[in-house]
Amino acid sequence: MAWLELPAGHESFPPLRDHILTRGAGLALTGEMLARIELVLEEMLVNVIEYAYPQPTRTGPGPVRVGCGLDDQGRFLLVIEDHGPAFNPLERPSPDVLASMDERQVGGLGIFLAQEMADALSYQRADDRNSLMAAFSPRLPVS
Repeated sequence: MAWLELPAGHESFPPLRDHILTRGAGLALTGEMLARIELVLEEMLVNVIEYAYPQPTRTGPGPVRVGCGLDDQGRFLLVIEDHGPAFNPLERPSPDVLASMDERQVGGLGIFLAQEMADALSYQRADDRNSLMAAFSPRLPVS
């Protein structure tokens, strides 16, 4: 796993994204797979930046750490970790995507989108750290 840790602020998004996508490109992942990874990364990372540290310290927001690599099944793993309050986004109810905009509750679409784009999502809380992992399997070309 290749890791990068930076403050959980909007200015950290570009280098965190570049860290993941550069490693994915170095593993010769397809453009389609890199696009799915980037979309899931953005949804997950923006949630950490916006909500993990509601009370920043004098030195700024707490850290966010992103990591990636291949598992023994050849899946690309994306992991995002923070030290904010425990929060498992996978426990949130799925949004009603068929409801009109006026009827739909605010929130929940980002994690829904991540669940649709990744092949698997998992969450764990350990050592006062939230860890959300997305797995992406190579897709066979459609003939």
